[in-house]
Amino acid sequence: MSFLSRWFGSRNPLDEIRKASSQGRWADVLSFSSAIEDNALPASEKAELCGLVNGAADNLARINFEEGLASLRADNFRRGMEHLDLARQLVRSSVLRDLIDAEFSRIGSSSDFITGTMPPVSTTLTKSSCASSCCGTTISAPMSSPAHAGDFDEETRFDLVLTAYPSDLRSRYLELSPLMRQAILLAHEERDDEALELFSTTDENERNDLFYYETGALLARKNQYHEAVKALQQAISMNPAFILAALTLVDLHIGQKNYAAAENLLSQMLKANFMPDYCHARFAQICQSQGDSAKAFEHATEALNLGNKDPELMVFVARTLEAQGRIDEAEAVLSAIPVGGGCSGGANVELADFWLRHKKNLQKSLEMFKNAAKGDPANPLWGYNIARVYLALGWTKEGRQILQTFVDADSIDCSLRENAIQLLKGNA
Repeated sequence: MSFLSRWFGSRNPLDEIRKASSQGRWADVLSFSSAIEDNALPASEKAELCGLVNGAADNLARINFEEGLASLRADNFRRGMEHLDLARQLVRSSVLRDLIDAEFSRIGSSSDFITGTMPPVSTTLTKSSCASSCCGTTISAPMSSPAHAGDFDEETRFDLVLTAYPSDLRSRYLELSPLMRQAILLAHEERDDEALELFSTTDENERNDLFYYETGALLARKNQYHEAVKALQQAISMNPAFILAALTLVDLHIGQKNYAAAENLLSQMLKANFMPDYCHARFAQICQSQGDSAKAFEHATEALNLGNKDPELMVFVARTLEAQGRIDEAEAVLSAIPVGGGCSGGANVELADFWLRHKKNLQKSLEMFKNAAKGDPANPLWGYNIARVYLALGWTKEGRQILQTFVDADSIDCSLRENAIQLLKGNA
């Protein structure tokens, strides 16, 4: 029960880094880590930070290694070497480092050097969405001091930013002027006012769709809704196929509850057969916000049928099916939720909760909740769910011990404490 202490108390500076890691935002992991002072964390959390940073660096190294190989195959030698060099700067895994070094050796010794292939990620690197050493998925490698984004020069930091962009846009961003690149980098480092200042000095002939997209996204983050809409619409008018701009504008309208504008844009996108699964998913979100659950379910189901794998959407569909008594269908949807992200060790907690409600696969359910607790130790919900499984398994003493700790803790959410009290009363 030593893990109980981790569920009580304030959140710490690692929370945003854990979240970024669980979402696969590797560049953000490196960027956020630079904001943590060396003496701000206890030794145990320094080790976790080191694992998170090393995992993020390895995943970015892998991305750049693959990009480098692709560029070399396309006869873009300069770009390929830039990616491989960045991969070598970032890599922590000894296995991946050997692959990168071998590629450099082939380049130096043979004209037929594009032979490197990446081995399966499960055998060589951190799991694709889990960079922390706390879940045991990182490769054994020398754990040096965490490398922060601030350790890299401006060009390298810009390359890191571009790993989050679609591959077809990266080459265009690399062709931007130094001033534009610096403004974009400042924006991604959340130095918004400095970024806007630089954007405002950009020459008129440089103000293309990328300029209006980046300024629009920045203005949206600064809650300047009308200015952001204007900039994003300009980006789309200059490049009607600009996916990122369209998606950002839809989400901006929804965030501001301007559902009519969002629906109008989504209808245009559907008419053009432009990302129909996304469109139906966003229509479902709008319908839910407006209280039309039936219509939301129709759109959400269509989105899933078209291949959408948004976990929140899948949970909504599954819960609706469950409420309709379509239990097997609900379980099938929950079983298809993508897992393996973060430090959860592949815990599909929605499926675990479903099994618990229906008193089936309780041992698997318990294992999933324990994995989730390892990955998000500050969240008391996992301990509460573990207690529920213990009670369902007949392990009354262990379950009541956890629940009593929840009742006695001042820092626990009132609704969670009340649920714990009710469970204790029901298992007296």
